[in-house]
Amino acid sequence: MPIYDCKAKYVKQKRLKEVESSVEQFCSSKNEDKTDVLFFMLIHHLKSQNDNRFEQINDVWMGGGVRKLTSHECLAIRIDTLQSKTQCKAQYDFLKAKGCNPFVAPYALDEIECQYVPGSVRYSIEGQDQVINYYHTPVKVNRECTSSPLDNTFEPLDIVNDFPACTPELATPNVKGCRWRYPDAIAKTLHELENDIIAGLQQHNIDPYDPTILLKTYIKDGADGLGDVSVHKEVGDRYLPDKAFRFSFCVYRIEAILGDDEKVTIFVEKRPNSVKTNRPVLEAICDENNHGSSTLCLLPIENERSYMKGKIIRIQTEFGWRRHVLFFSNSMIDEKLDRTNSGLAGSGSNYLCTLCDATRETALSNLGNFVINRSYAETAEIAEYMRINPDNLTKADLNKISKGIKSTPLLQAESIEKGIDATHADINCGSFFRKLIIREIVQINKWEMSGDVKSIIKDGEVKFDLHLKKTVGINPQLMMPGNYARAIFDSKNENSVLDLIEDDERKCKVRLLLQKFRFMRMIYRAVDPKVQYPSETKMYKETAIEFGKILINDFDYAKWPNYIHKVIEHVQELNENGPGTVGGLSSEGNEGGNKIFRHFRKNLARRGSTYGGLRDVLWGHWLYSSPSLTKLSAKSKSEQRCSACRSLGHNIRNCPSSVENV
Repeated sequence: MPIYDCKAKYVKQKRLKEVESSVEQFCSSKNEDKTDVLFFMLIHHLKSQNDNRFEQINDVWMGGGVRKLTSHECLAIRIDTLQSKTQCKAQYDFLKAKGCNPFVAPYALDEIECQYVPGSVRYSIEGQDQVINYYHTPVKVNRECTSSPLDNTFEPLDIVNDFPACTPELATPNVKGCRWRYPDAIAKTLHELENDIIAGLQQHNIDPYDPTILLKTYIKDGADGLGDVSVHKEVGDRYLPDKAFRFSFCVYRIEAILGDDEKVTIFVEKRPNSVKTNRPVLEAICDENNHGSSTLCLLPIENERSYMKGKIIRIQTEFGWRRHVLFFSNSMIDEKLDRTNSGLAGSGSNYLCTLCDATRETALSNLGNFVINRSYAETAEIAEYMRINPDNLTKADLNKISKGIKSTPLLQAESIEKGIDATHADINCGSFFRKLIIREIVQINKWEMSGDVKSIIKDGEVKFDLHLKKTVGINPQLMMPGNYARAIFDSKNENSVLDLIEDDERKCKVRLLLQKFRFMRMIYRAVDPKVQYPSETKMYKETAIEFGKILINDFDYAKWPNYIHKVIEHVQELNENGPGTVGGLSSEGNEGGNKIFRHFRKNLARRGSTYGGLRDVLWGHWLYSSPSLTKLSAKSKSEQRCSACRSLGHNIRNCPSSVENV
């Protein structure tokens, strides 16, 4: 009879009594640990028999037995590593066959995904008078529970079917896409940040379970278009444009209101410009330059934001109801999208700025005297007056009173809420300095590339690019504009950037200009400038005016781009009277999300259905940016054990001992 079919007492006292006594005698005489001896003998025997179970026994011996992961941890790992469901299933089957599988069955992950998407949390929106304006009851996510009749699905909305047919006689815009309801998305994100909120309240000795606490929550959002996304199309969508359009948001700061004008910061997003913290609301295939398409995509979201602005959103958490009052910054938009959908003329207009009414002439003559004065109400009023023209004014007279306004604005955010996008400021100013340096190299005081100097400037561009490739090690023609701007503004590359300017006097002036701008960039790129650079922030406006005077006096041929005016005039105002930061409201995370969009659509979205593929992209991207899943994934990584050195926190691929051996 096999030993495992016998009783333990019988085996110990009869069949293996002599073996056990021999082992004990050996351990006592040789001063060995009995457990280690038995483990070694078993592993050695299994190895000699070519039995793969010796690896499992070895893990148990070393104290690193395979820990069974929870379904939530498995989902977090699958999402964080951007695995498809097919890849996850193949990994599960491989480890299961090997006999050391820490993962749960893949079908179990599909059932818990709904717990992390918008709509899965109960909340209400009420005014300052405590009157409830909207109440949301989610679908029950457990299989045993019945669904609520109020909301019968977690699926995102089809933006075409969701938009009311106000003008049925007109054709539907050439758009396909899906989106979350904006209130649902914000409520779910704040629900996932509840543990961080509790920790922040406890840090300031505030009772986190006090139902009367009101939290002031700051959110940045914005949209961005991207081109060349023609991965595949079904036959019915062959006329869709090869462009995409996205909208995302990020909760970047939460403050607790304690009393009259007394508040403490309890949560600050450490990475406000990361793709892991910018959460998608809309994914669509359309042309952002088409007014009908942009209206179809943006107008419902704009209306939902306006509805929530200044209201209190009550979210049901595990510990009770949490009250937030929401403040928005529509800062993650570029100049082109802002002008097109804010009713303003294009960037070539005489009106230079989207925040104030400066013209190209007054920006130079009244340097340092501009404040943010554009408003949504004034823009809509002027646009309506110009459309009706009740006084029958001529076109020239209308242009005088237009302030650069061309049409009724679609974006409803105020100018102080839009602010300046630091990422596009880098790109725009980097392009400006590139043009300036090239003209100093070829010694041409002419900004426009007209026919008589075009060939000379082109030769200067080639010469400058080759020089940077040799000295700095970058290839400007293959770089993204933002990365190229960082290389231009890096103090380490200053000499290499200015080497080709032959005139020493002009070189010194350009060097001084770069140094002034580098100081300004340090402030407007800072996430929290008042904390990071308290004394330098106070000197910003003075330095910016000096920068502008150098441009006017020594480089009078240079045509100012829009962002040069903005960083001179409005950064200080935004830091003092606005959101308190420019760099923290950058669209860098939204721009990085474009890469995630391309990856999901190419590798993880279904084929044969454009809408179905976009739904998969939105669903997967939302889970990828989940705060809860991100923390679970990081925790699981910190608990993994290396098979080479048996240490926690890494695997054999990045094991320090393996690297040393190599």
